[in-house]
Amino acid sequence: MTDTQAINELIQNYAASICSCDIDKAAEIWQTDERTTFIHPLGTECGWESVKNNFYGKIMHGMFSERKLIIRDTLTEIYDDAAVAIFQWDFFAVKRADGNNIETHGRESQVYRRVAGSWKIIHGHYSNMPITL
Repeated sequence: MTDTQAINELIQNYAASICSCDIDKAAEIWQTDERTTFIHPLGTECGWESVKNNFYGKIMHGMFSERKLIIRDTLTEIYDDAAVAIFQWDFFAVKRADGNNIETHGRESQVYRRVAGSWKIIHGHYSNMPITL
């Protein structure tokens, strides 16, 4: 498997970890120490424990009873033991509080580091799609 294929597989595993809110699966793809960072519309997470507890726990699990994240239009660049990918996503969910469906679309960049032969997400940043002026 090429490095680009490995990163693309990791991105699909990332989407699966969001859909299932599977912390064990997430821990396999994220760097699990205090250097991990993740920026999203509801906050900034610094450290794996913050990503795990706030993003996966409070937001994805706490706010949504069902989640589906579809990744598309991925571009990946490899730099020896580091890599960057950008992609667009479509997110469909059911709000836990009232059962209403939501649909959002956005884009994300992720930074990866090769650790002991395996790629790990060390930083993620997502935002809404650009607005039309």
